[in-house]
Amino acid sequence: MFYGNTINSFSSFLDDCCARTMHGEELSRDEILCLLDIAPDAVQSDMMRSKAREMAAILCQNQGKVWSAVGIENKSCPMNCEFCSFGEKWGLIKEESEWSDEDILQAARFSVSQHVSWFTLRTTELYSIERLCVLAKKILTEIPGNYHLAVNTGELTAEQAKQLKNAGIAGVYHTLRLGEGKVTHINPASRLATMKAVDEAGLKLYHMLEPLGPEHTNEEIAERILAARNCHAVLGGVMARINVKGTPFADKEPVHEDRVSQLVAISRICGGASTPDICAVPPNKKFLQAGANVVTTEIGSIPRSEQTEHQTAWTGFGITEAFNLFKEAGYNIPHEKN
Repeated sequence: MFYGNTINSFSSFLDDCCARTMHGEELSRDEILCLLDIAPDAVQSDMMRSKAREMAAILCQNQGKVWSAVGIENKSCPMNCEFCSFGEKWGLIKEESEWSDEDILQAARFSVSQHVSWFTLRTTELYSIERLCVLAKKILTEIPGNYHLAVNTGELTAEQAKQLKNAGIAGVYHTLRLGEGKVTHINPASRLATMKAVDEAGLKLYHMLEPLGPEHTNEEIAERILAARNCHAVLGGVMARINVKGTPFADKEPVHEDRVSQLVAISRICGGASTPDICAVPPNKKFLQAGANVVTTEIGSIPRSEQTEHQTAWTGFGITEAFNLFKEAGYNIPHEKN
């Protein structure tokens, strides 16, 4: 332990950790574990949340940002990740479909007009990289604006990552997921190799602690924080697992909001200046007050929903609702003057 048993000693330890990461330094694995070992409902966790919110105000200029994710194909996936509604074994997808180019462009045009920071194309594991590149070029050619184009797709070779970069894509959402290789049936080494390929291609890596359940240990979470750091992720955060009816996780307990907000704060504290953006899924005011400055709106195919295809914003949380949530949490938003 790096601090004594008093609140004051923890406060000094926390201040030291935050000051160092704010200057681009890194916390050790043991220091990260010290933060993770604290009970989510402890006073010390509230101190972390408060400190993380202060860091967010500085590191992201108190700017709330919206990530718009569009699931462009509603198709069964042979990878059968046990928390994902797309797994072909679960049979939740009754009719397969894929968005047309025009529908994708329309969604992108609307999102950009509403000041999203990222427009993201999300696919299943085996989607064509060449097709993603074609879509990217169309979007960037026809829809100018101040946004990043990102993809959330399957494993990538170094050459495929370069193809995405050359097509104008700014970054890739890809994570070493919690339970990887046990409930995902994908080799963790393959996920790490993709993360490395993304980084080495000059693409931005977006990585979150996900899908978080109550069973995930501090040691596993610390490993994910370190893996993201080693691949220079510029976005971190937490995605709580939704236990979808019809999947193997249907009868499992969800993770408590206190744990999610604690890990949002720890993501902010550990990431510091190197990871200026922190996302929280699902969107929640408590998570924004714990240091998250990014939320996600989703349409199209959604792997965390029993009803896999959505023509409108999932759960009714659209871009307007996202910016309103930021205002409630005290953040600035891009289309209003401070």
